[in-house]
Amino acid sequence: MLTLNSFYNDLDSSSQVLNQYINSGTDADYENVCSVSDELTANMERLQRIQVSESFQRDMKDLGCQLGEYQQMLSLLHEHMQQGKKASLDSSVLESIALDSEKANRMYQLMNAQYKEIYLRLFYSMNKKQQELNTGLTVICAFLFAGIFVLMYWTMKHARAMTGRIADPLQTLTVAAEKIRDGELESFEEVQVRTAFYEEAQTLIGVFNMMVMQLRKQINVIKEKARTEAALHEKELENMRIVTLLKTSELKALQMQMNPHFLFNTLNMIARTADFGDTDRTSVLLQKTAQLLRYNLDYSGKMVSLANEIEMLGNYVYLQEQRFGSKIFFDFDLDERFHKISIPCFILQPLVENAIVHGINRKIIEQNPDNEYIPPEERGTVIIRTSYDAEKHQGEISIIDNGVGMTDEERQAILARLDSDSDQREKIGLANVHMRLKLVFGERYNLIIKSEEGKGTQISVILDCV
Repeated sequence: MLTLNSFYNDLDSSSQVLNQYINSGTDADYENVCSVSDELTANMERLQRIQVSESFQRDMKDLGCQLGEYQQMLSLLHEHMQQGKKASLDSSVLESIALDSEKANRMYQLMNAQYKEIYLRLFYSMNKKQQELNTGLTVICAFLFAGIFVLMYWTMKHARAMTGRIADPLQTLTVAAEKIRDGELESFEEVQVRTAFYEEAQTLIGVFNMMVMQLRKQINVIKEKARTEAALHEKELENMRIVTLLKTSELKALQMQMNPHFLFNTLNMIARTADFGDTDRTSVLLQKTAQLLRYNLDYSGKMVSLANEIEMLGNYVYLQEQRFGSKIFFDFDLDERFHKISIPCFILQPLVENAIVHGINRKIIEQNPDNEYIPPEERGTVIIRTSYDAEKHQGEISIIDNGVGMTDEERQAILARLDSDSDQREKIGLANVHMRLKLVFGERYNLIIKSEEGKGTQISVILDCV
C-alpha cells in the first residue's frame, strides 16, 4: 500500500509537471516530466514484483499497460513541442499539441480511477487479514497466560515443599551449633534425622553428630590424663607437660578447624538460602559443608598430602565466597611439583581464616555491613600460592592478603609468642599451626611473616622436601 501510494503521488506530480511543460515548453520542465516518468516506471516495477494475489497481479499488469501508453503520449507530445520550436506554430501543430494533451489527461484520469479502485480492494483485504490475525493472537495469548498460571502454581507448590524439607533440618542444626558455641557440649544430645530429609541433609546431620561426640571424647580423655599425671615426679611431670601440650594442640587445632562460630555462620547461610527457595545452591552448600566435616573427622591428627589439603581448602574457600559475596576474592596460584609431600591435617585452613578475620574483615567487611557492591579494585583479596625451588629442594606455601597489615613491632611480638612456652601462644591459630609443623618437620621447617601496615600480610611456610 505504501508503494501504491508512492505511485499515485508520482502520477499526480506527472500531471502537474506536464501541464507546466505545455505552458512553458522549456527543457528544464521536460526534464522534470522525464524524472517523474522514471519514478512511475520504478514504482510500477516494484508493484508488479509484490505477490499479493492473482487479481492484484492482473490489475498491476493492466495499470502497467496504461502507464506505457501514457508515457508514449508524453513522448509524442514532446516531439510536437520540438517541432513548434523549429518552425512557426501553425494551426496543425497547435491542434496536435492540444490533442496529445487531451489524450494524456484522459489517460491520467483513467489511471487515477483504476488506482482508487485497487487501493480500496487492497485496504479491505488488509483489514480482513488483520482481523483474522487479531483473533488468532487473542486465542494464543489466552492459552499462553493459562499455561503460565498453571506452571507458576505448580512451581510455587513444589518449591514450598522442597524448602520445608531442606530448611527444617538446617534450622535444627543451627540451634545445636548455638548450644555448642555457648559451651553446652556436655549436655548436647544428638540431632535426630528423619527419612524425609534429602540425602545431603542426612549426611550433614550424621557427620555433625559424630564430630561433636569425638570432641566430647577427646576433651574427656585429656581431662582424665591431666588428673592422673598430676601426681607424678617433677621430671615425669616435665615429660607429661610436653605430651599434654601436644594433645592440647591437636584438640585446639580440631576446634579451630571446624569451630562452632564457623559452623553456626555456615548453617545460617545455608538456611537463608533454603528459605529463598534456591534448592540447587542449597544442595551444593550442603555437599561442601558435609565434605569439609567428613575430611575433618577422617583425618584429624593424621598426615595428609598437600594436594589433599588444598583440595579440601577449596571447599572452605567456596563457603566463604558464598557468605561474603563481592567483599572478598580468593585466588589459587599453585606449583604442583611438591604437592605429594605429607603435612599435618588442617594446616592451611587456619592460615586462610586468620587472613579473613584479622586482615580482610577489619579493613573491608566491617566497613560495609550492608552488603553493598564493592568494586573489584577495593575488595578484599586472599592469594593461596605454592612454589618449589628445585635447586634447594624446598617448597613454599604462602597466604597473602591485602588487609589491615601490622606494624613491625606487632609482627615481632607474634613471632616471639610462637616459640614461647606460655599458654599465650595457644590463643592464636598461627601458633597452633607453627607448633604442629615444628613437631613434624623440626629443623626442616621455617615460618616467615611479612607485613606492612595498611597494605596487607604474607605468611610463608617453607618445607624441606628432601
